[in-house]
Amino acid sequence: MSLKSIKFGFIGAGNMAQALGKGLLAKVGLISCKSDNSVQSRPSESLPPVDVLESCDVVILAVKPGLFPAAVSYEGIKVKCKLIISVMSGVTIEALEKEFCLHAQVPVVRVMPNTCATVGAGCAVFSRGKNVTNEQCDIVKALFESVGICKEVPESQINAYCGLTGSGPAYIYTIIEALSDGGVKMGIDRGSATRFAAQLVSGAAKMVLDTGRHPASLRDDVCSPGGTTITAVHELEKGNLRSTLMSAVEAAANKANQQGK
Repeated sequence: MSLKSIKFGFIGAGNMAQALGKGLLAKVGLISCKSDNSVQSRPSESLPPVDVLESCDVVILAVKPGLFPAAVSYEGIKVKCKLIISVMSGVTIEALEKEFCLHAQVPVVRVMPNTCATVGAGCAVFSRGKNVTNEQCDIVKALFESVGICKEVPESQINAYCGLTGSGPAYIYTIIEALSDGGVKMGIDRGSATRFAAQLVSGAAKMVLDTGRHPASLRDDVCSPGGTTITAVHELEKGNLRSTLMSAVEAAANKANQQGK
């Protein structure tokens, strides 16, 4: 089934919904967002949640976890959508199915994307609920692969991916900012320092993806004996960069676990 033949809708229009909406708008059919700050690009339109549930084939649920399930109350209406895709952090498939499967018989899929979908470079993983067909999983995979990479994982891994890739862009932005600050400290103008720091991260990531080599092996290629790079890497180790990043992934994943309780 072509994505353009499916009518997609959003309930919620926070940062994640906006990122996905902008990235998906040119890839799929009608996207509807309920928000005063909805995605403003044709052929999108802003609709109340009730209308989204009544008129769209697939609904992407992107409200803040604390607003669920009040934000999707559909008492007295006919839910016509065939699939619910949740991108809410910490909300389990069990909680989603309690709301949608028992009353409206709508299958649900839980997805952990990230905001890099805005520029077609996102990371997403998903887990299927009961009664989700292989064809529906293919739709989810095609949808998120249109704005990045996507794979199916057990739900037990979703929060780990939240810590790694869901929250991950913030870690990388912090690293880029710090590299830029270092460049400025050494006399480079801010614009050039930020641009080159960002390109550095992009290029290093492409080396990992394109070569398939372990990052440590690629790092060794840059570290000449007694040279500038190994001296700098020593400073990173003294500052516990590696341990701090590992702890950040763990903290975000644990927070997502708490949100689901």
